[in-house]
Amino acid sequence: IDGEIFYEKKSFFVSEYDKVESYLESKSQMGYHYVKNKGKKYFFREGKPENYYYTLLYYQYDPEASQWKEWEQDGWKLMYQLPGKKNHEAGWFILRNTLGFGEYKKTIDNDLEKYNLFKKQANSYRSTMFLYFIIMAICSVTIFMILKISGFLEALISSIVILVIALILFFVYAYHLVVIKKTVKRLKTRLRLKEKEDFIRSQNEPDYSQT
Repeated sequence: IDGEIFYEKKSFFVSEYDKVESYLESKSQMGYHYVKNKGKKYFFREGKPENYYYTLLYYQYDPEASQWKEWEQDGWKLMYQLPGKKNHEAGWFILRNTLGFGEYKKTIDNDLEKYNLFKKQANSYRSTMFLYFIIMAICSVTIFMILKISGFLEALISSIVILVIALILFFVYAYHLVVIKKTVKRLKTRLRLKEKEDFIRSQNEPDYSQT
C-alpha cells in the first residue's frame, strides 16, 4: 500500500475509544488505512480495501517485551502511540490486526487500566466543576452587592462575564463527566463479569496440589 496520505477531522472523547476503533475499521474497509492522528486530524494512506480491525490500549507504564512478542504472534501490529498527559505515563497504543476468513476478532484485555484511568479523570472533573461552582457563587454574590450599592459598572460587567464563562465551562465539564461515567460503569461491569468467570473456572479446575 503506497497510496497518497490524507487526513480527516473527527472529534471523539477519550472515553469513546470504541467509537475510534469502529471508525478506523470502517475507513480500512473503504481502502483508507490509519497511519497516525494529531488532535482531531486522523491521517490515512489510500490503498485497496482490507479487513483490518483496531484496538486502543491504555497503559500507565510501557508493556514488557514479552507482552509485545505475544501480541505480534497473535497478528497485532503497532500503528501509533499517543503519549499520556503526564510524562511518566506510557499513554495510548493503537494496534491493528487482520480479520481472516472464518476468524473471530481477537481482543486484548485492557479493561482494568482503562477503568483506573477514567475513574481518575472523573474525580478530576468533579474537582474542576466544584471550583467553577465556587467561582459562580462568588460572582453571583458580587453582582448582587454591586446592584444593591449601585455604581461600579465596570465591576458589574466583569462579574457577569466571569459568571457566564464559568457557567459554560461548568456545563462542558459536566457533559464530559457524564460520558466518562458511562464508560467507567461499562468497564466496571465487564471487570466484575471477568472476575466471576475466573472464580467459576477456578472452582471447576481439578486440584493437583496433592499429586
